Amino acid sequence: MWVVPEATFAILHTRADRHFADRLSATILADFIEADVSQWEYQYDTSLVQQINHILEETAILILVSNQALVKSRWLSRELSLEQRKKINQYKYSSVFVAAHNCDYPIELWSFEGAHISDPEDDFSCGCSTLYDNLQKQMLFEPIMVPIPAGEFIMGSDPEADVLAKDVEFPQHRVFLPDFSISKFPVTVQEFRAFALDTDRTDQLRLLPQYKYNHPVVAVNYFDARDYCQWLTEQTGRLYRLPTEAEWEKAARGTDGRIFPWGNVWEQAIANTHEYDLRKTLPVGHFSQRADSPFGVSEMAGGVLEWSSSLWGTDENFFDPQFGYPYDPTDGREATEIHEYDLLVMRSGYFKVGYQSSRCAHRWRYLAKTRKLTAGFRVVSPTQDN
Repeated sequence: MWVVPEATFAILHTRADRHFADRLSATILADFIEADVSQWEYQYDTSLVQQINHILEETAILILVSNQALVKSRWLSRELSLEQRKKINQYKYSSVFVAAHNCDYPIELWSFEGAHISDPEDDFSCGCSTLYDNLQKQMLFEPIMVPIPAGEFIMGSDPEADVLAKDVEFPQHRVFLPDFSISKFPVTVQEFRAFALDTDRTDQLRLLPQYKYNHPVVAVNYFDARDYCQWLTEQTGRLYRLPTEAEWEKAARGTDGRIFPWGNVWEQAIANTHEYDLRKTLPVGHFSQRADSPFGVSEMAGGVLEWSSSLWGTDENFFDPQFGYPYDPTDGREATEIHEYDLLVMRSGYFKVGYQSSRCAHRWRYLAKTRKLTAGFRVVSPTQDN
């Protein structure tokens, strides 16, 4: 049995696919707990986008059934051209899925997740399983977490080992941390979207990019990230918060003091920095597993900058941090009350800057109130009350 939030489904199909839709509906009802399924037929005298948007007002998940005749028809090409697809409710775009019934996957539907489903029992079951996998991937809002064991690690930089090291990374020192878990990837647009929808953040919903639901969310400030963590805690009953910069660095480099998550030598092909020459975000998981840290955490060099909970200082300390090294979580840098003109430590680097800024020990700083198209975040869940 599967569980998804708001398990209400709608199936939109041709008259010829009524039997297939009945079978798919019965399977969903059997496989999902407390599911509700409605069926709709394509209306060829009405805009397909209007039909989709109308159904999405009444359901959580819409499954479009396509067949060979529909694939070959000019109607589908006209109704779901790129310009028409832009008119689909952007807040629910990722709630639309495709069941390709005994046919090729229509090019007009490539931007939607889905599956090929054929009539023979084995093929039907296999196709439904693939469809379910995509449903779960899109609808779940809790990040994938990676455990980080308790123990010491090497924090900061040694200028003799790393010629790119900055003064704010000195001295290199050992820090003990209790065990915790950290999200494998930065929080995605889809994950943040669930929070924004539930908390009526309409202004931020408008900023979320369409067609990029599996990309890291950006244009979030410290307070947005903090509020997301609080909401996720309430939704799951499990404590979530932003990582301290020490937790972030340990998850990124392991315990041996390496310069990059994968070792001490830069590799241009496995990180989204200036050298990769893309200049925009990528879907999470794009560089796994070659670029993962020793603990299996992904995309911690380049991609997007990531908020931490650690104070750098106030706006008067922009170039000279108030809180330097050695790292001491009891000296005030992990204050729980943050103001909009406080500077918070950022980690990772991002897609427009060079690899020098994507080293595990590199420290950035942003004002807590700042929203930038290069900044996102990931979350931690402490195992103990830490």
